[in-house]
Amino acid sequence: MTEIEPAFTLEGARNNLHFSQKEVAEALGMSTKTYADYEKYRKVLRTDKAFEFAKLVRLPFDSIIFLPKDYETFVVGKKDLLTKGMTV
Repeated sequence: MTEIEPAFTLEGARNNLHFSQKEVAEALGMSTKTYADYEKYRKVLRTDKAFEFAKLVRLPFDSIIFLPKDYETFVVGKKDLLTKGMTV
């Protein structure tokens, strides 16, 4: 089986079908600001929402980049905050 390399960012996948952020946000049941945070990789989509997104933009799930490039640092940084008693 051939492995597919992720080729589309969330923004690229959305733009591929000429959807606005507002249209995608409404289809996924969230505010435009929340969707924009996902698109800028400030937040990570839940798996169910990621599958909905892939279906909406008509692309294979594994061709979309759902995690930020620095995901490990992103997660470790939040974990450090939690262990120090801070909220994320």
